Amino acid sequence: MIVGRDTSVPTTLDELLPAPLLDRLERVDLVSRRYLSGKMQGERRSKRRGRSVEFDDHRPYAPGDDVRHVNWGLYARLDRFFVKLFLEEEDLGVMMLVDLSASMFAGSPSKAAFAARAAMALGSVALVHRSRLHVACFGHRAHPAILTPMRGRASLPRLGRFLLEQLDDARRLAGGHTSLENAVRDVQRAWPGRGLVLLLSDLIEPGGAAGVAMGLRRLSRLAGTGPGPAGAVVRVLSPGERDPQLEADLGLVGDLRLTDAETGAAREVTITPAMVRRYRERFAEREQGIARACSAAGLARVDADPGDDVGALVLEQLRRRTIVA
Repeated sequence: MIVGRDTSVPTTLDELLPAPLLDRLERVDLVSRRYLSGKMQGERRSKRRGRSVEFDDHRPYAPGDDVRHVNWGLYARLDRFFVKLFLEEEDLGVMMLVDLSASMFAGSPSKAAFAARAAMALGSVALVHRSRLHVACFGHRAHPAILTPMRGRASLPRLGRFLLEQLDDARRLAGGHTSLENAVRDVQRAWPGRGLVLLLSDLIEPGGAAGVAMGLRRLSRLAGTGPGPAGAVVRVLSPGERDPQLEADLGLVGDLRLTDAETGAAREVTITPAMVRRYRERFAEREQGIARACSAAGLARVDADPGDDVGALVLEQLRRRTIVA
């Protein structure tokens, strides 16, 4: 249920990410327990074994093993050959998608503004710790706007400018929608490798919970394999979308003509207590479907309100879901 459209968006880097929040975020890092395929040497432990200087374990020698890794001390004691295994270091890929479809401009502040601030915060954590960050904004055009991969603190202004440009673009277009599944299909072509997946969206799809499930399944393919979550879905909804009764003060009462922000379809309705009850029932059913879809895709789900504190989202909610440590 959407009442009105808030087109006010952040316009400066400081509005996206205030310096005090950046200072707090530098104390945490994004983590993944999955097996990933990094594209360059990094500064974090990989779950793959390789040739770094940090010893991990032994295994019996097999023909073809490098004799330089034979533990001659063990051979002298056990009269058997063992080779040393070392932890490999690689960069963590972070794949972040930000929904800027028309429905994201509901609420005041809008869901889009919150998503952009959260994306800047999460992106800063990745960049400060030298993860390889990929970002795409979708929903406002036929194809996602994709930012080429970046790494390091020096890329923070570049990330901020991209998010501000896409926010302004989406605000001016004021319509249109690309399904999550189609958006992910596009980014799959642009992003080789695997990484930690982050999605910021209201998950309002024309196909309902079934459409969300298809999109999340495809999204999870961008992640690595193994234990632990593939990533996280930050699901942003305005309070009125959860309970339309909260919008009564804004005029959501009586006889109304409601227009879908994305399709332009209009419907005349009469808001009654019985209709609100039906909405709540349908909303609860849809929430159960989305919960099942996130679980099946191996994605941790975090619910957020556009008025929430972005710092608390990253430092508390995502930390509890083991996405941040």
